[in-house]
Amino acid sequence: MKIIVVDDDDIIRAALCDYLSREGYGCTVVPSGEAALATLAREKAEVVITDYNMLGMNGIELLKVLRAQHPQTQVIIMTGFADTENAIAALNNGAYAYFRKPLNLEELRVVLERIVAEKSAEKSAELKERMRGDAQTKEAHRLRTSLSALQHLYKYKAEPEAK
Repeated sequence: MKIIVVDDDDIIRAALCDYLSREGYGCTVVPSGEAALATLAREKAEVVITDYNMLGMNGIELLKVLRAQHPQTQVIIMTGFADTENAIAALNNGAYAYFRKPLNLEELRVVLERIVAEKSAEKSAELKERMRGDAQTKEAHRLRTSLSALQHLYKYKAEPEAK
């Protein structure tokens, strides 16, 4: 699973990406919401972990754009200045989770595992639907072929014999 880490603090970006890489996730780091959007225009990511307070586009503004442009991407917001209003705003705007800094890495790991499980279930459901569609297409073809053969046979029997 690919994760983009958005934070204006170099140390936090590097440490979080190091942790995510050790956990087996692909990781890209960017210093701003604008850079995150530019990265997502070039490459797909299943998760964006973003700081709430950054210069330029803040985490909620980024979240709103991501919900509109990349609705399949889950967004986790983290902040060193947590308050109830910010948390409610984040969750009401579609954040998957909201964490205070310093991050509890065990809690983050659990949330990421839940996202992986949900994405896997979605892919499984899509595959089943595709397979069902393929089976229905094959059955429809078989029925059309049988019907065509019956029509041909009926037409042959209905024609008078030439003498």
